[in-house]
Amino acid sequence: MNFFKDVFLSLLCLLGSNALPYDNEYGPDYGNEWIMFIDDKGMNHTMDFSTLPTDDRGIMFGDAYFYLYTRQNNESEILNIPDDDSPIISKNFNSSNELKVIAHGWYSGSNAEWVQNFKDIILRTEDANVIIVDWSELADNPIYPWSACSTRYVGKRTAKLLDKFSQANQLNYVHLIGHSLGAHVMGYTGMFTNVTVDRITGLDPARPLFEIPRIGPNFRLDKSDAKFVDIIHTCGGIYGYKRSHGHADFYPNDGKPKQPGCEGVQQVIGGSIPSDTLFQRTCIL
Repeated sequence: MNFFKDVFLSLLCLLGSNALPYDNEYGPDYGNEWIMFIDDKGMNHTMDFSTLPTDDRGIMFGDAYFYLYTRQNNESEILNIPDDDSPIISKNFNSSNELKVIAHGWYSGSNAEWVQNFKDIILRTEDANVIIVDWSELADNPIYPWSACSTRYVGKRTAKLLDKFSQANQLNYVHLIGHSLGAHVMGYTGMFTNVTVDRITGLDPARPLFEIPRIGPNFRLDKSDAKFVDIIHTCGGIYGYKRSHGHADFYPNDGKPKQPGCEGVQQVIGGSIPSDTLFQRTCIL
């Protein structure tokens, strides 16, 4: 446990040295020892950096699961990774179409509204193969560092899925999309897979334990993970990346958490990119 204690202490010190980009109403400890977090279901959580774990209580074990959607199948097709050298055979995958892989973030899952909406919008606008990575068994953990550290494992599993899939299917343009911790899952996927990843889109890649404390590019999403990496910053300096790490970085409204539709930033720290054609994350006020 010493490693995780060191991580907690480093993160706590570095958070304390970074001023919040707004007037906070929660007192001097807010942003230094804790941050409010609201998940996709509107539930409140506290990202607590002041309490160090002393044993293994609270650690959750689980795995990642993969679901394929196309215009040909209304219900998801479960993709299982073989334990042997066998390839993954799919009855719905169309090798002529692009492959898009979506990964959710902390305290979220494959059934999150934005994930399902995103999948539906993609399939409405183009005939594509969409794989959703469900790692909720590892992401639904109140001890944030455990979920953060799990991104490497989930990325390796997703990379193995792509490698196995490519043995029996030609992959035509691979686009990985991840939100928050899911963005780092996609970064690890791009780093570990033998498949050519054409593009990774990071939606507010998680900052704690990836950008602060500052670590090497092999442990976070950056431009080396795909042929093209684009990052959208809407909660920069709090939950999301503040610095530019992609080939193209977009900062709507300066990339700060006070985004249109999310006026109550003291009540809810969140980002939104309102759009009826691409992506939407609702801010709970």
